[in-house]
Amino acid sequence: MITSLNFLSIIITISFVFFIIGFFIYEQVKKRKEALHFLQNKLGLGKNYQNYQDLALDLVQERQRLQNQLIQLIKTNLQIFDHLSLAIAYWDYYRDILQYSSAFARFTGLANHEGREISIHEFPVFGSLLTKMTKDSQTIEIGTMKINVQRITGDTHCFFILTDIEAQEAEEKEKKYLTHAVWHEIKTPLTVLKGYSQLLLEE
Repeated sequence: MITSLNFLSIIITISFVFFIIGFFIYEQVKKRKEALHFLQNKLGLGKNYQNYQDLALDLVQERQRLQNQLIQLIKTNLQIFDHLSLAIAYWDYYRDILQYSSAFARFTGLANHEGREISIHEFPVFGSLLTKMTKDSQTIEIGTMKINVQRITGDTHCFFILTDIEAQEAEEKEKKYLTHAVWHEIKTPLTVLKGYSQLLLEE
């Protein structure tokens, strides 16, 4: 009789332990499903995921799609900058790739690669200058050229805008000369008219 009571108490204890373990597993699964459902709602995902692996895989694919979309957007922007004749380049820190406009290629002597991108470390002379920049705007001299480099930084990327200082100064001189010449051409007939009107007033 005592043996059967001991056996019965062992069975009850084991059943209770299994019940506790089962309840704990049920609570964990329930919490995971609730967390998964919360993530789906928070991220705005319409698909009903059964586990984290499916969700993680979809998120990785979505991230890749968005990254490709960003790369295409940058290429489109660089094409727009081509029409504006801006010497501009985009450096993606993670991919370590420098994408550049055709004006930037002409300015720096880069060959106009298909797709116009190059590893910044394979970019002769300018690559090391750009990666070692300490200020957001810096004037550098390469040979006889004086170049102003403007840097616009983000968390994962950076834009560089190059300006030829000597060409800019020459353009400013041409504008001043043109303004002076136009003013002289306008002023000469005005002086004649002013003198003629004074003669008429004196008569």
